[in-house]
Amino acid sequence: MSTIVTGIEQEWSLDEHRRELVGYCYRMLGSAFDAEDAVQETMVRAWRARDRFEGRSTGVDPARVRCSTCHPRQRAVLILRDVLRWKADEVATLLETSTASVNSALQRARTTLETRGATSEEAYDPLDEAQRELLAQYVKAFESHDVDRFVALLHQDATQNMPPYEMWLEGPEAIGAWMLGVGIGCRGSRLLPTVANGATAFAQYRASGPDGRHEPWALQVLEVADGQVMAITSFLDTRLFALLGLPAHPDG
Repeated sequence: MSTIVTGIEQEWSLDEHRRELVGYCYRMLGSAFDAEDAVQETMVRAWRARDRFEGRSTGVDPARVRCSTCHPRQRAVLILRDVLRWKADEVATLLETSTASVNSALQRARTTLETRGATSEEAYDPLDEAQRELLAQYVKAFESHDVDRFVALLHQDATQNMPPYEMWLEGPEAIGAWMLGVGIGCRGSRLLPTVANGATAFAQYRASGPDGRHEPWALQVLEVADGQVMAITSFLDTRLFALLGLPAHPDG
């Protein structure tokens, strides 16, 4: 009986991390189904290796990695190599690149981490009053499509992108222009708060359904630091909503 209970507890311990793992893998792969497959494979490997787990850590804080590393590929390589302890050739296979490129990206990521000297305190803290107020203002500005108010919340070097599409905006002016142009369809949207990959996120529902009913549109993952929004990554694969346990409609 104790063996069965232990197995159930270990399975539950793995399953509780599935949501964040799916979000992280989707961020790297750009496909909800590829992300789910990657998570399944990772959890199977973790389960099979559970008897070899020694309870040790490399000392690398994933929150610190998220805040300090600029580039998504460097971030992925750093977490896979220094946190999850994957081999360089395994990372190269996953990211469809060469081992030399992986080693180079790892070195650059480590240098960036040391140069910035970021700490986990820079990550989003749900108990921080100032950050809660910033996110409340973000929701109000976005839902009312008040572009001037919205861009005032952005850092001067803020970025916006929509993987896997080749869209990259930098700076409040460019992001504001996009919202008044191509992004005008987001007017009237609703946002529901959630968490993805350990970062604050919002499920965006656009008023594109029958009679203006709100329907899933994108998952917005934010990076917040120094009282401003540093980056907005919008994933347009709405299959992610179900994977993350989000409702089909904001009003239930």
